[in-house]
Amino acid sequence: MRERAVEEFRRTVEKTAEAHGCTARIELDDYGPVVWNNPELVRRMKPTLAREAGQEHVVEAEPVMGGEDFALYAKGVPGMFFFLGVRNEKMGAVHPLHSPKFLLDQTALPVGVRAMSLLAIDYVANPQDDKGTPEHN
Repeated sequence: MRERAVEEFRRTVEKTAEAHGCTARIELDDYGPVVWNNPELVRRMKPTLAREAGQEHVVEAEPVMGGEDFALYAKGVPGMFFFLGVRNEKMGAVHPLHSPKFLLDQTALPVGVRAMSLLAIDYVANPQDDKGTPEHN
């Protein structure tokens, strides 16, 4: 998706410039790799998230164009990135993460700590063999 978005942007800028008798040169620095969740790890860990947060609160997020350093870790080892819902309209926690008006509903933090702890415990308690399937002793 990122490559397609860059190509569409480049084409739009170049054709717009051309239509006005100009040229355009675009220089983009690649932020880094795409954040990609390992499907096997997600399949394996999703029940843990559902147990902590409730099945109705575990949903697959729509792709976003943001960047995240986590992607560099997930290139080296299987990774799973998830969002902790901290939005609460009643208290005004509605602004995006990097906004100076950002506020979060802190009641979500214990859920996040428990979820991360349970993910680590379940991951270690249920090791996988080299094929990604549970080890049988």
